[in-house]
Amino acid sequence: MNVHVNTDGNEPTVGITTETPQFNSNPAHYGSGRKTLSGNEPFSEVEVHGAFQVLVRQGDSYKVEAAGRTADLADVRLDVQGDRLVVRNRNNGGLLSALRLDNGPVLVQVTLPRLRHLKVSGACQADARGFRDEDLRLEASSASIVHLDVNVPRLDLDLSSASQATLSGSANTLTIDGSSASQVEAKALRAKQVAVDLSSGSQAQVHATDELKADLSSGSLARYTGNPGKVEKDLSSGSTLEKIND
Repeated sequence: MNVHVNTDGNEPTVGITTETPQFNSNPAHYGSGRKTLSGNEPFSEVEVHGAFQVLVRQGDSYKVEAAGRTADLADVRLDVQGDRLVVRNRNNGGLLSALRLDNGPVLVQVTLPRLRHLKVSGACQADARGFRDEDLRLEASSASIVHLDVNVPRLDLDLSSASQATLSGSANTLTIDGSSASQVEAKALRAKQVAVDLSSGSQAQVHATDELKADLSSGSLARYTGNPGKVEKDLSSGSTLEKIND
């Protein structure tokens, strides 16, 4: 997390941007234990509950592997439910259970051809890359941190409870719904149409080329780069929309 002072406007403003922590992607770092998904059921959605480190990559086939200490992997569940892969601990995950002091870190690597929906909660850290040409939805809650590098027609974000997302790539349409001090860093994602709905001290930085719509309340802050020809804004309760330099 970086605190910066912006002096481009008439009055200096203080803002916060985030950088997704780079967790170790080497399975050997987490321990010698391995658990793989049994069966070969197809899925296009990934749901993760708990403080896992998750790598999601595009590939021609389906593969799911968890790496960690053998004792920790005994509590990990990998299931396909309909079109969705669900990763969680046997105690159903959640922020409090994920922060148990006796739990070691677990890396989950997921490969799949198509990703339509990524949902994470409970202080999960996720990194998804390589997906193209299909709409994608991200949901993040309970202090989860996500990095996406994608090139998609439409990208929809729903963040809550101090979750963070860092975006790069491109999208024709980007929508952001952020609440409860959530943060989005999306200047590196080139989007034609952007709609930002923030509340309760949430913040976002975006790049819009054609249109920008901002609905901000309760001390929220949105900054944008690019030169959209159409800008609509609805600001209340001390919220701010600000254009900044690229």
